[in-house]
Amino acid sequence: MSNPGSHYDIAVEHTFTASPDKVFDAWLNPQRVEKWFGPGLGEMQPVSIDANVGGSFRIVQIRNGHAIGHSGKYLVIDRPEHLAFTWGTDDDEGDDEVHIHLVPVGRGSLLRLVHTIDSQWKDYADKIHQSWLAMMKKMDSLLAS
Repeated sequence: MSNPGSHYDIAVEHTFTASPDKVFDAWLNPQRVEKWFGPGLGEMQPVSIDANVGGSFRIVQIRNGHAIGHSGKYLVIDRPEHLAFTWGTDDDEGDDEVHIHLVPVGRGSLLRLVHTIDSQWKDYADKIHQSWLAMMKKMDSLLAS
């Protein structure tokens, strides 16, 4: 983050029926990301993922006739416990960070996601939380089938 102390953390948790390995891999597999990202919001374009520390990703979805792009760089890839990446849209500088931690729970897993945003976007925290939660629920249903 560019300005320490001027950020706001959004935490989201979801319990998956799938193992941590399967959930972790669903974040790095382009074909799977295309199926769970932004469910119901628009047509997905092919997802590009270079799943290496320092590598990048690009996700583009057509919403109401407009291409909305999300991109970032991988900061941590510690399979299957911790994944971290920068996060941005075509409309901003991409200074957010997302950290994902997975722990086994029975035969499934608990995912805790923390999305750190600039505090100027704090009013959007609930919408961001709901968006991540909807994507996790979609991912969970895909992994269960």
